[in-house]
Amino acid sequence: MSPAASHCEREPHTKMASTNCPSESGGFDAALDAAAASTFAAWPGLDLPLLPFASVDTSDTHGALFCRNLLVKDKQGTFFLLISSASPRPIMFPELRRRLGASRSLSFATDAELATQLGAMRGAVSPLLLSARKSPGRLVIVLDAEIFGPDLPSLAGSELSFHCHPPGDGSHTVVLSGAQLAGFFAAVLADSETLSLVFASLPLAPEPGSAH
Repeated sequence: MSPAASHCEREPHTKMASTNCPSESGGFDAALDAAAASTFAAWPGLDLPLLPFASVDTSDTHGALFCRNLLVKDKQGTFFLLISSASPRPIMFPELRRRLGASRSLSFATDAELATQLGAMRGAVSPLLLSARKSPGRLVIVLDAEIFGPDLPSLAGSELSFHCHPPGDGSHTVVLSGAQLAGFFAAVLADSETLSLVFASLPLAPEPGSAH
């Protein structure tokens, strides 16, 4: 990734600036703006309210979904950043491995690997960290097609908004519209030779007590 795009708070890719601000598109309740103690400068022209993470419901808050972000790896050392809506149901890794064509089994990244691959601590994993990623290893961004749609144009046209942690801050969240999130992914992919993006349905374990 070029130095000019090393951190979305400082020198973001110019493609990001073309996306619409949630306050313009009605992506979330304007009352959250007034309640926020501070803001996060996502990129020039877009300051988002920092919302306390403890106050964010994990299902649907003010029309925005909370994103579950998991970093996993396969036996060949390829890392996968899984991004979906929050759910208490675990992802079935054997089925997901087959869908992704991953090598052998999938396992969670260690704390050291979180730091190396994303510069993240456990509990503060966020797709917004990708703009500052320095690791030379391959990382595949996996967006849950059931939530984000089948491709970036579908995500850009989505009426949903999404909660994400700001980089390095697990105690707050910000809300991005589908268009803003799609623009962010397009920007980081254009600036990196080690990132790729796929849309796939993430298989979840059955609900407790449900028929298999």
